[in-house]
Amino acid sequence: HAIIDVIGFIGSITAELTPGWFEPADPTRVHDTRKQGACARNGECRSGLVPARGVHAVDVGGSNPVLANLTVTGNAGRGFISAGDCAALDGAVMPDWSNVNFADETARANLSVVFPDDDGVICAWSETDTHVIVDLLGRVTADSGLGWRLTDPTRVLDTRKCVGERCGIRVGAGEVIEVDLGVTAPAAVVNVTATGAEADGFATIAPCAALRSVTGMPDTSTVNVDRGATAANMAVVTTTGDGTCVWSSVAMHLIVDVQAELVAERDLGLQVLHSPDRVYDGRKGG
Repeated sequence: HAIIDVIGFIGSITAELTPGWFEPADPTRVHDTRKQGACARNGECRSGLVPARGVHAVDVGGSNPVLANLTVTGNAGRGFISAGDCAALDGAVMPDWSNVNFADETARANLSVVFPDDDGVICAWSETDTHVIVDLLGRVTADSGLGWRLTDPTRVLDTRKCVGERCGIRVGAGEVIEVDLGVTAPAAVVNVTATGAEADGFATIAPCAALRSVTGMPDTSTVNVDRGATAANMAVVTTTGDGTCVWSSVAMHLIVDVQAELVAERDLGLQVLHSPDRVYDGRKGG
């Protein structure tokens, strides 16, 4: 069954559309319930998982829409989480959209575009007990930032083949390799796929300077994958500085596809819906 939730529109400014511009940032972990606990909207946090059918609040430091990587782990069972405006989730029996779906005890991640409330807080509703991790990748603003340039998807790394630096050699555990995105824009939207992992793990794409200075593990993640499985997730990466790199927690093959560029020319912007709109659900006949 296929399910489609619309989260926003990319387009030029018209009488009906007032898109915003994207201000990318180095990935920043703003919340991790494994360390900070599950939090209520009043700012009070308790240790442990986000409770089933409970609303978890995360302060993202501003009321502009954010692009954030949402990760779940330590799940008590199968389920999903929905992230969005707290007012749309307070008292919800079951939200009309989802951001991340997961199975028992698996770690899963998905890039999400979320509209905070006026206090700069986003909320997440979980179908079952789970830990929730939020990595902030940037914001959508009205007056500054970058526009979108849509491009044909381009594969710039595939360690299974001779695309990029590797030819049939996995990225080793704790290893950093550089990825030539082939763009001159200040930032790019990429899809990162992990496959052939020797154990459960995760991979991170970020500026090379941030990953090369890591002792241990990076502070953020991009895609989580189970041993022998395949998983993918989108990310936004800045291209200025000394390049873009990927890091892997365990030996795995990594694939990177450039999906779009974020450019100084503001011809196309992103208008974000306050709450995602489910436009198709094959389980219900459309």
